[in-house]
Amino acid sequence: MTLHSMSDALECFHANKGIFIDLAIRSNFHIPKIHFMNHYVDSIKRAGTLDNFNTEYTERLHIDLAKDAYHATNKKDEISQMTIWLERKEKVMKHAAYIEWVKADKHPPLRSHWIPPGFNLTRTIKMAKHPSVYMVKISDVVQMYGATFFKAALARFVIQLQRPNLLGARLDDAASGLFLGVSHVSSYHRIKYICQDIFTGRSSTADSIHVQPSRKGNYGRTVPGRFDTVLVNVSDSSSVPLDISQ
Repeated sequence: MTLHSMSDALECFHANKGIFIDLAIRSNFHIPKIHFMNHYVDSIKRAGTLDNFNTEYTERLHIDLAKDAYHATNKKDEISQMTIWLERKEKVMKHAAYIEWVKADKHPPLRSHWIPPGFNLTRTIKMAKHPSVYMVKISDVVQMYGATFFKAALARFVIQLQRPNLLGARLDDAASGLFLGVSHVSSYHRIKYICQDIFTGRSSTADSIHVQPSRKGNYGRTVPGRFDTVLVNVSDSSSVPLDISQ
């Protein structure tokens, strides 16, 4: 293909590429490869023929940095997942290089004191300073969060705080006749449990509970909700069973 033929083909493409935008196949042509094609003829005239040159180099990077990373995601909000995947892959590569370095008998200096892992099973609940959603209608709590009996459970909880000696039918009667006087509640979408290492004193998240309805992602896609199932100890008494809640 001569340079003249290459220029004619590029001009023909630019003259007819608008059909892809008209058919809503693409919104623009801000593509690096198309931009590079505008410089091929001038580059060949200035530097000569493209000996031993092809696009396989960038294609290979596209597989490693884009295709493999995308296939490792769940196809929802993929950009953030791809970034994390690439970051972890780089860490694995660095660790592999470190192992090869150790095998070459170039050992790092040994630590003077070995710190054993912590075995402290004590957990401290940690809540956010501000709720995830300030004003949620009670009707939305039922529909969006799936809390079908939320209003009845809230009334029962209030009665138990006010009159802890009520049990059984008397408790149910008092809860059914309680006027809550609220139409909105605040919602926390995550509860964290923090543990502290007994040796280092460092705190870290041991577990977390997610309570979040479906929402729109960064690119307008619907992200499914997440509602973790938890075991709630409603009393320290051994006679009261655990309550399984979701």
